[in-house]
Amino acid sequence: MKITDKIISIPPFISTTWDKVSSLHMDDKLLIVTLKDTTRVAIPGLSQEVINEIFHAHANSLGEPQTTSALAGPFRMLFGTLESLTQALQHNPAYSNLAPLPEEVVSKIQMLAKSLPPEELENYLHPIDGCNCMYCQITRILKGEESTHVALPEEEVAEDELKFEEWIVESVGDKMYKVTNKLDPTEHYNVYLGEPIGCTCGRQNCEHIVAVLRH
Repeated sequence: MKITDKIISIPPFISTTWDKVSSLHMDDKLLIVTLKDTTRVAIPGLSQEVINEIFHAHANSLGEPQTTSALAGPFRMLFGTLESLTQALQHNPAYSNLAPLPEEVVSKIQMLAKSLPPEELENYLHPIDGCNCMYCQITRILKGEESTHVALPEEEVAEDELKFEEWIVESVGDKMYKVTNKLDPTEHYNVYLGEPIGCTCGRQNCEHIVAVLRH
């Protein structure tokens, strides 16, 4: 295997110069190399370190500065033409809740949009409403559309609901209660709230008495 800013050689899958490569992207755990003649080469079994090295080498071959962002590694896409974009990206509902792209990346995509014919943007790019996957975010930015991804509001939870109830309390007689461990039904005690208050565990002010009093 040899990866430089001039060539990519990963026998027996591929050995070519970067000027023959149109784009890179990840499909699950496969690295997909799309050549300028539209040939697609799938390379399995690469470590994350090697994948990062390949993306960095591709960026260097194009003279692109390497920056650290949310698109590092397999998510760093090199936007050159609409053809390379549509080849590299596909709508993926599994990532519909992906975080928004960094502003620096959004700016670069917006610059690319200015160089593309409006009819191509209209005819070839179709973001899905409500989806925030990589494809939908990028195509939405290219078309100048507002994001339709709406974050779900955080639900307020009452403090009492946050407390884990460990014990099941059952009334078994006058002022007598059975307290059973939810996680271990074989562990149970009898609590009496008469005079005197007591529990069969033999301890004073035990958690079993507290559980009955809160019941």
